[in-house]
Amino acid sequence: MLNNIKIVYSGLDNAGKTTIIKFLESRQYGLNELKPTQGIERVEIQLSMDTQITQWDMGGQKKFRDEYLQRERDFHDTDLLFFVIDLSDERIDEAIDYLSSILQIIEKVNQNPLIVVLLHKKDLIQEISQLNDLVEKIKDKINSIKKNFQVRFFKTSIYDELSLLNSFSIGLATISRKARELNMELSKMANKVYADAILLIEKNGFIIGEYSKDEMSDHIVKSIYSYLALSFIDIIESNDEAAPNRMILDWNEKGYALMESVSLNNKPYYFIKYSKSSEKIIRKFVLRSILTSSEAVTNIIKNYF
Repeated sequence: MLNNIKIVYSGLDNAGKTTIIKFLESRQYGLNELKPTQGIERVEIQLSMDTQITQWDMGGQKKFRDEYLQRERDFHDTDLLFFVIDLSDERIDEAIDYLSSILQIIEKVNQNPLIVVLLHKKDLIQEISQLNDLVEKIKDKINSIKKNFQVRFFKTSIYDELSLLNSFSIGLATISRKARELNMELSKMANKVYADAILLIEKNGFIIGEYSKDEMSDHIVKSIYSYLALSFIDIIESNDEAAPNRMILDWNEKGYALMESVSLNNKPYYFIKYSKSSEKIIRKFVLRSILTSSEAVTNIIKNYF
Protein backbone atom coordinates (compact mmCIF):
# COMPACT_ATOMS: atom_id res chain seq x y z
CA MET A 1 0.00 0.00 0.00
CA LEU A 2 1.39 3.37 -1.00
CA ASN A 3 2.01 6.06 1.56
CA ASN A 4 0.77 9.30 -0.01
CA ILE A 5 2.59 12.52 0.86
CA LYS A 6 1.60 15.99 -0.30
CA ILE A 7 4.42 18.47 -0.74
CA VAL A 8 3.70 22.11 -1.55
CA TYR A 9 6.31 24.35 -3.21
CA SER A 10 5.66 28.04 -2.77
CA GLY A 11 7.43 31.39 -3.03
CA LEU A 12 7.54 34.44 -5.27
CA ASP A 13 7.74 34.26 -9.06
CA ASN A 14 11.16 33.38 -10.49
CA ALA A 15 12.38 31.97 -7.17
CA GLY A 16 13.24 28.67 -8.88
CA LYS A 17 10.46 26.37 -7.66
CA THR A 18 9.65 24.69 -10.96
CA THR A 19 13.31 24.11 -11.84
CA ILE A 20 13.84 22.44 -8.46
CA ILE A 21 10.84 20.14 -8.97
CA LYS A 22 11.96 19.21 -12.48
CA PHE A 23 15.42 18.45 -11.16
CA LEU A 24 14.11 16.26 -8.34
CA GLU A 25 11.83 14.49 -10.78
CA SER A 26 14.54 13.50 -13.21
CA ARG A 27 17.90 14.90 -12.04
CA GLN A 28 17.91 16.93 -15.23
CA TYR A 29 16.92 20.50 -15.79
CA GLY A 30 16.68 22.96 -18.65
CA LEU A 31 16.99 26.51 -17.43
CA ASN A 32 16.05 27.96 -20.79
CA GLU A 33 12.97 25.80 -21.36
CA LEU A 34 10.90 26.65 -18.30
CA LYS A 35 8.09 29.18 -18.32
CA PRO A 36 6.37 30.78 -15.32
CA THR A 37 3.94 28.38 -13.67
CA GLN A 38 0.33 29.30 -14.39
CA GLY A 39 -1.64 28.59 -11.23
CA ILE A 40 -0.96 25.20 -9.61
CA GLU A 41 0.78 22.32 -11.38
CA ARG A 42 1.05 18.85 -9.87
CA VAL A 43 3.95 16.46 -10.35
CA GLU A 44 4.07 12.91 -8.96
CA ILE A 45 7.15 10.87 -8.13
CA GLN A 46 7.48 7.51 -6.40
CA LEU A 47 10.27 6.47 -4.04
CA SER A 48 11.40 2.98 -3.12
CA MET A 49 9.88 3.14 0.37
CA ASP A 50 6.37 2.64 -1.09
CA THR A 51 5.88 6.38 -1.02
CA GLN A 52 3.86 8.26 -3.61
CA ILE A 53 4.65 11.96 -3.53
CA THR A 54 2.43 14.61 -5.07
CA GLN A 55 4.30 17.87 -5.48
CA TRP A 56 2.20 21.00 -5.83
CA ASP A 57 4.02 23.73 -7.71
CA MET A 58 2.22 26.95 -6.79
CA GLY A 59 2.92 29.71 -9.30
CA GLY A 60 4.44 32.77 -7.65
CA GLN A 61 3.02 35.58 -9.73
CA LYS A 62 1.09 38.04 -7.56
CA LYS A 63 -2.34 37.34 -9.07
CA PHE A 64 -1.96 33.66 -8.24
CA ARG A 65 -0.59 34.34 -4.76
CA ASP A 66 -3.63 36.47 -3.99
CA GLU A 67 -5.89 33.62 -5.16
CA TYR A 68 -4.16 31.03 -2.94
CA LEU A 69 -4.54 33.21 0.13
CA GLN A 70 -8.29 33.31 -0.52
CA ARG A 71 -8.51 29.55 -1.17
CA GLU A 72 -7.71 27.64 2.00
CA ARG A 73 -8.37 24.22 0.48
CA ASP A 74 -5.11 24.33 -1.47
CA PHE A 75 -3.25 23.88 1.80
CA HIS A 76 -5.38 21.04 3.18
CA ASP A 77 -3.51 17.78 3.90
CA THR A 78 -0.10 19.36 3.35
CA ASP A 79 2.66 17.20 4.86
CA LEU A 80 5.65 19.28 3.81
CA LEU A 81 5.97 22.88 2.65
CA PHE A 82 9.04 23.96 0.71
CA PHE A 83 9.21 27.75 0.61
CA VAL A 84 11.78 29.00 -1.90
CA ILE A 85 13.47 32.39 -1.47
CA ASP A 86 15.68 33.82 -4.20
CA LEU A 87 18.68 35.26 -2.33
CA SER A 88 19.42 37.60 -5.23
CA ASP A 89 15.88 39.03 -5.32
CA GLU A 90 15.29 42.49 -3.81
CA ARG A 91 11.83 41.32 -2.72
CA ILE A 92 13.00 39.13 0.18
CA ASP A 93 10.84 41.01 2.70
CA GLU A 94 7.84 40.54 0.40
CA ALA A 95 8.61 36.81 0.27
CA ILE A 96 8.75 36.57 4.07
CA ASP A 97 5.44 38.43 4.35
CA TYR A 98 3.93 35.93 1.90
CA LEU A 99 5.26 33.02 3.96
CA SER A 100 3.74 34.59 7.07
CA SER A 101 0.33 34.74 5.35
CA ILE A 102 0.62 31.09 4.31
CA LEU A 103 1.48 30.03 7.86
CA GLN A 104 -1.59 31.86 9.13
CA ILE A 105 -3.79 29.90 6.69
CA ILE A 106 -2.14 26.58 7.55
CA GLU A 107 -2.65 27.27 11.24
CA LYS A 108 -6.29 28.23 10.59
CA VAL A 109 -7.02 24.91 8.82
CA ASN A 110 -5.31 22.95 11.62
CA GLN A 111 -2.44 21.59 9.57
CA ASN A 112 1.07 21.07 10.95
CA PRO A 113 3.47 20.42 8.06
CA LEU A 114 7.22 20.65 8.33
CA ILE A 115 8.37 23.96 6.81
CA VAL A 116 11.57 23.77 4.77
CA VAL A 117 12.93 27.12 3.63
CA LEU A 118 15.24 26.89 0.63
CA LEU A 119 17.56 29.91 0.55
CA HIS A 120 18.07 29.51 -3.15
CA LYS A 121 20.48 30.73 -5.83
CA LYS A 122 23.33 30.98 -3.34
CA ASP A 123 25.71 30.80 -6.30
CA LEU A 124 24.71 34.34 -7.31
CA ILE A 125 26.29 35.81 -4.15
CA GLN A 126 30.04 35.39 -4.49
CA GLU A 127 31.16 36.92 -1.21
CA ILE A 128 30.84 34.29 1.53
CA SER A 129 30.53 36.78 4.38
CA GLN A 130 27.78 38.65 2.50
CA LEU A 131 25.95 35.38 1.87
CA ASN A 132 26.17 34.31 5.51
CA ASP A 133 25.02 37.70 6.79
CA LEU A 134 22.01 37.68 4.46
CA VAL A 135 21.10 34.13 5.41
CA GLU A 136 21.22 34.92 9.14
CA LYS A 137 19.01 37.99 8.68
CA ILE A 138 16.44 35.94 6.78
CA LYS A 139 16.50 33.21 9.41
CA ASP A 140 15.94 35.73 12.18
CA LYS A 141 12.96 37.26 10.38
CA ILE A 142 11.36 33.89 9.62
CA ASN A 143 11.94 32.57 13.14
CA SER A 144 10.08 35.62 14.43
CA ILE A 145 6.94 34.73 12.42
CA LYS A 146 7.06 30.91 12.36
CA LYS A 147 4.54 30.47 15.21
CA ASN A 148 4.69 26.86 16.47
CA PHE A 149 5.79 25.34 13.17
CA GLN A 150 9.02 23.40 12.84
CA VAL A 151 11.22 25.19 10.30
CA ARG A 152 14.45 24.00 8.70
CA PHE A 153 16.72 26.08 6.47
CA PHE A 154 18.95 25.01 3.57
CA LYS A 155 21.20 27.06 1.29
CA THR A 156 20.69 25.71 -2.21
CA SER A 157 21.60 26.18 -5.85
CA ILE A 158 20.53 24.40 -9.01
CA TYR A 159 24.24 24.09 -9.77
CA ASP A 160 24.81 22.30 -6.47
CA GLU A 161 22.80 19.12 -7.00
CA LEU A 162 23.54 17.70 -3.58
CA SER A 163 22.20 20.78 -1.79
CA LEU A 164 18.80 20.09 -3.36
CA LEU A 165 18.89 16.33 -2.84
CA ASN A 166 19.94 16.79 0.78
CA SER A 167 17.17 19.28 1.58
CA PHE A 168 14.55 17.06 -0.05
CA SER A 169 15.83 13.87 1.59
CA ILE A 170 16.02 15.36 5.08
CA GLY A 171 12.63 17.01 4.72
CA LEU A 172 11.03 13.77 3.61
CA ALA A 173 12.76 11.68 6.28
CA THR A 174 11.54 14.05 9.00
CA ILE A 175 7.86 13.47 8.18
CA SER A 176 8.03 9.78 7.23
CA ARG A 177 7.47 7.22 10.00
CA LYS A 178 8.95 4.52 7.79
CA ALA A 179 12.09 6.58 7.28
CA ARG A 180 12.46 7.03 11.03
CA GLU A 181 12.15 3.27 11.56
CA LEU A 182 14.71 2.68 8.83
CA ASN A 183 17.13 5.07 10.54
CA MET A 184 16.80 3.06 13.74
CA GLU A 185 17.80 -0.09 11.85
CA LEU A 186 20.83 1.69 10.43
CA SER A 187 21.77 2.72 13.96
CA LYS A 188 21.73 -0.93 15.05
CA MET A 189 23.74 -1.90 12.00
CA ALA A 190 26.37 0.76 12.77
CA ASN A 191 27.14 -0.86 16.12
CA LYS A 192 27.83 -4.18 14.41
CA VAL A 193 30.08 -2.94 11.58
CA TYR A 194 32.31 -0.37 13.30
CA ALA A 195 30.54 2.60 11.68
CA ASP A 196 30.17 6.12 13.02
CA ALA A 197 27.86 7.13 10.17
CA ILE A 198 25.84 5.40 7.44
CA LEU A 199 23.86 6.75 4.49
CA LEU A 200 21.48 4.66 2.37
CA ILE A 201 20.85 6.18 -1.06
CA GLU A 202 18.54 5.51 -4.00
CA LYS A 203 19.87 5.49 -7.56
CA ASN A 204 18.46 8.99 -8.14
CA GLY A 205 20.63 10.32 -5.32
CA PHE A 206 17.92 10.67 -2.64
CA ILE A 207 19.04 9.80 0.89
CA ILE A 208 16.41 7.34 2.11
CA GLY A 209 18.06 6.43 5.41
CA GLU A 210 20.84 7.77 7.62
CA TYR A 211 22.59 7.40 10.95
CA SER A 212 25.34 9.49 12.52
CA LYS A 213 26.97 9.02 15.90
CA ASP A 214 27.80 12.71 16.30
CA GLU A 215 27.91 16.01 14.41
CA MET A 216 31.45 15.51 13.11
CA SER A 217 30.61 12.08 11.68
CA ASP A 218 27.45 13.51 10.12
CA HIS A 219 29.43 16.35 8.53
CA ILE A 220 32.07 14.01 7.11
CA VAL A 221 29.68 11.41 5.69
CA LYS A 222 27.58 14.21 4.13
CA SER A 223 30.79 15.68 2.64
CA ILE A 224 31.63 12.30 1.10
CA TYR A 225 28.07 12.16 -0.22
CA SER A 226 28.34 15.68 -1.63
CA TYR A 227 31.68 15.18 -3.36
CA LEU A 228 31.50 11.59 -4.58
CA ALA A 229 28.09 9.92 -4.33
CA LEU A 230 26.55 11.05 -7.63
CA SER A 231 29.76 10.34 -9.53
CA PHE A 232 29.94 6.85 -8.02
CA ILE A 233 26.28 6.20 -8.90
CA ASP A 234 26.83 7.41 -12.47
CA ILE A 235 29.82 5.08 -12.84
CA ILE A 236 27.78 2.09 -11.66
CA GLU A 237 24.80 3.07 -13.83
CA SER A 238 27.07 3.20 -16.90
CA ASN A 239 27.19 -0.63 -16.82
CA ASP A 240 30.91 -0.54 -17.57
CA GLU A 241 32.25 -4.02 -16.81
CA ALA A 242 35.40 -2.45 -15.40
CA ALA A 243 33.47 -0.29 -12.94
CA PRO A 244 34.00 -1.30 -9.30
CA ASN A 245 30.96 -1.93 -7.12
CA ARG A 246 32.71 -0.54 -4.05
CA MET A 247 35.24 2.10 -3.09
CA ILE A 248 37.32 2.43 0.08
CA LEU A 249 38.28 6.01 0.91
CA ASP A 250 40.91 7.52 3.19
CA TRP A 251 39.17 10.79 4.05
CA ASN A 252 41.85 13.40 4.74
CA GLU A 253 43.25 11.49 7.73
CA LYS A 254 39.89 11.80 9.49
CA GLY A 255 38.88 8.19 9.03
CA TYR A 256 37.87 5.74 6.35
CA ALA A 257 34.72 5.22 4.35
CA LEU A 258 33.26 2.39 2.34
CA MET A 259 30.97 3.26 -0.57
CA GLU A 260 29.21 0.31 -2.17
CA SER A 261 26.32 -0.65 -4.43
CA VAL A 262 23.87 -3.45 -3.62
CA SER A 263 20.98 -4.75 -5.69
CA LEU A 264 17.63 -6.23 -4.73
CA ASN A 265 15.02 -7.35 -7.25
CA ASN A 266 17.08 -5.65 -9.98
CA LYS A 267 16.86 -2.31 -8.17
CA PRO A 268 20.19 -0.68 -7.27
CA TYR A 269 20.84 0.95 -3.90
CA TYR A 270 23.98 2.55 -2.53
CA PHE A 271 25.38 3.05 0.92
CA ILE A 272 28.24 4.96 2.50
CA LYS A 273 29.74 3.75 5.77
CA TYR A 274 32.20 5.98 7.64
CA SER A 275 34.45 5.19 10.61
CA LYS A 276 36.83 7.50 12.46
CA SER A 277 38.37 4.75 14.62
CA SER A 278 42.07 4.03 15.12
CA GLU A 279 44.12 2.42 12.37
CA LYS A 280 43.94 -0.96 14.10
CA ILE A 281 40.16 -0.87 14.16
CA ILE A 282 40.10 0.55 10.64
CA ARG A 283 41.95 -2.52 9.36
CA LYS A 284 39.27 -4.68 10.89
CA PHE A 285 36.60 -2.30 9.61
CA VAL A 286 37.92 -2.47 6.06
CA LEU A 287 38.95 -6.09 5.80
CA ARG A 288 36.36 -7.88 7.89
CA SER A 289 33.18 -5.87 7.72
CA ILE A 290 32.72 -5.38 3.96
CA LEU A 291 30.70 -8.55 3.50
CA THR A 292 28.87 -8.00 6.80
CA SER A 293 27.89 -4.49 5.72
CA SER A 294 26.59 -5.66 2.34
CA GLU A 295 24.50 -8.39 3.92
CA ALA A 296 23.16 -6.07 6.62
CA VAL A 297 22.14 -3.37 4.13
CA THR A 298 20.53 -5.95 1.84
CA ASN A 299 18.48 -7.34 4.73
CA ILE A 300 17.35 -3.84 5.74
CA ILE A 301 16.29 -3.09 2.15
CA LYS A 302 14.34 -6.38 2.04
CA ASN A 303 12.46 -5.46 5.20
CA TYR A 304 11.57 -1.91 4.17
CA PHE A 305 11.29 -1.97 0.40
